[in-house]
Amino acid sequence: MSTSKIRGLLFDKDGTLFDFQATWGAVVDDTLGRLARDASMGNAMAADIGFERATRRFLPGSPVVAGSLGEIAAILARHRSDLSQREIERVAIESADEATANGALAPAVPDLAGFLAGLSGAGYRLGVATHDTEAAARYQLESVGALEPFDFIAGYDSGHGLKPGPGMLLAFARTVGLDPREIAMIGDSVGDLRVGPAAGAALSIGVLTGPATADDLVDDADHILPSIADLPALLAGLT
Repeated sequence: MSTSKIRGLLFDKDGTLFDFQATWGAVVDDTLGRLARDASMGNAMAADIGFERATRRFLPGSPVVAGSLGEIAAILARHRSDLSQREIERVAIESADEATANGALAPAVPDLAGFLAGLSGAGYRLGVATHDTEAAARYQLESVGALEPFDFIAGYDSGHGLKPGPGMLLAFARTVGLDPREIAMIGDSVGDLRVGPAAGAALSIGVLTGPATADDLVDDADHILPSIADLPALLAGLT
């Protein structure tokens, strides 16, 4: 199918709509601080999830980048056998909610709400496919005034499966009445980009506002952009 007929845009959230390192380094460090009994446990937890506490940065291959909240909580639960996975998830959600309430989120473009409204106004149907919870995604987008332009939001707990499976994109397509071949998937990880071909989407577009480099994404991306700020120009060039 011709890519000139793209009518739907499905975005990953963390690392795509929000700058990954700038937003989540502090949140993960705070979560580990709440969970760890001492510095040694905190360092061991950090190592298991590919996080460098000294710099608050995620290392290549970190499961935090592409894993669901449930998967990350399961890793951390190895260090806190007295806590259930759900309890650990609640600690992480509390930390993220506090950061959101305090305005700590760092959108990938300065005016995320205006940017998304522009895409919606241009006729594109918009969706989010995240491995965060659906409620957290809605809360975070609402906190920066960017919830309204979206027609669809799916989290790991929304019942559509996990990325790189096709479920979230296919559910988006059904919700907005589009063929998957009319949809572009936009994300910062290989797991995001592989959703596109799994679901029969038109394009997989990589962005560099997450931990991955262009070299990491090149084999799975039809296009690689510095950030979603460059998306309108790309879409205009496809017509």
